[in-house]
Amino acid sequence: MLDKEWEFWVDHTPMLNSRKAQPERIPKRYYFIFDTYSNDVIYMSKSFVDITGYEIPKSMYEVIPRIHPDDVDYCIECERKIILFLNDLFFEDNFRFNTVYSYRIKTNFGHYIFIKQYYQALEVDEKGFMSKSIVYHEVMPANYKRSENDFVVMDLLKNRPVVSNNIYNLSKRELEIIDFISEGLSTKEISEKIAISEHTIRTHRKNILQKTNTNSFIELIKKLKQG
Repeated sequence: MLDKEWEFWVDHTPMLNSRKAQPERIPKRYYFIFDTYSNDVIYMSKSFVDITGYEIPKSMYEVIPRIHPDDVDYCIECERKIILFLNDLFFEDNFRFNTVYSYRIKTNFGHYIFIKQYYQALEVDEKGFMSKSIVYHEVMPANYKRSENDFVVMDLLKNRPVVSNNIYNLSKRELEIIDFISEGLSTKEISEKIAISEHTIRTHRKNILQKTNTNSFIELIKKLKQG
């Protein structure tokens, strides 16, 4: 029997009693875990059945044929990018990033839905490669349209897309300054940290906003997070 001071851990619901239910904020999605070598589905959430109308698959090979024919080439291109990116990651680095892109799948109800796929490492093998992954499929609104910058590799440590330097052609120094601004550092603090003048920092800040066509760094950071 646990000591009394641990009771909150076993039943912590009294600590949450003041929180109101907000079902409208719960995204319509399902998630699954699969073996990246065999493509076997190890676990699939029950919401998959409600959303797609299909029985829970045993392999990803059952899921792939349901991709909209017009999205197949795009999915192949995105998966190639993911594999090439992951090939350069080893051990703990695998958990630092997740990838996001969207496509349509056919439901067993006879219509297509747009899903946004979030893909992240769950387990790494002895060679340092991702061996198991957890994937979320979030159902997008009926009027959803895929953006030009749909494919995103998110750096969870820096809280921004890795591909942002390709999208906006930002230099390494500019990306470094964005990271410092995201952390809440002032122009003076950034200047002291990287040993360049405040004037140069202000010039970099101005150039960053011009390159990204944004009016403020609050707007820019929000844009980067959205990919």
